[in-house]
Amino acid sequence: MRLAAAILLCVAACGRAHWDGGDPALYGVLLEVEPGAPFTDSSDFRLRLKHILDATSRYFGHDPSELDGLRIVVRNHWQSCADRPAQVAGCYSTDDNTAVVSTAGFQCIEGTAVAHELLHYFIGDFQHTDPRWHAFGPLWSEMVPDGCRPFSTD
Repeated sequence: MRLAAAILLCVAACGRAHWDGGDPALYGVLLEVEPGAPFTDSSDFRLRLKHILDATSRYFGHDPSELDGLRIVVRNHWQSCADRPAQVAGCYSTDDNTAVVSTAGFQCIEGTAVAHELLHYFIGDFQHTDPRWHAFGPLWSEMVPDGCRPFSTD
């Protein structure tokens, strides 16, 4: 019983995990890119990712500096998340403060699940009951270039 109380106290006091070594140009986000992930070797990849981080944070009422300590892993394949066995385009883990996003099947970084996983980072809500999950339209319009189909949970 004391151990459970100590763990709850630490979670409340310590907050989420914080990854050191983040990129100041990406608001302190630690970015890890799997070799061969589509369009990640483009010269403007980091600039485009920064725009996603900035636009998504502000759209949902947050300052992008709040992303400091988050780790984003960009992969070339879909993966299973801890809470579901199906292959998915992305997932965010509160356990290690990591968003894993796939580029497989997408035409641009803006069309991937990055913005979706950032909303998990900000609000949790892994059951997708919050109405903000259905309010991505204006954000996609601002962010996603022509010819790139955005990720959707609908």
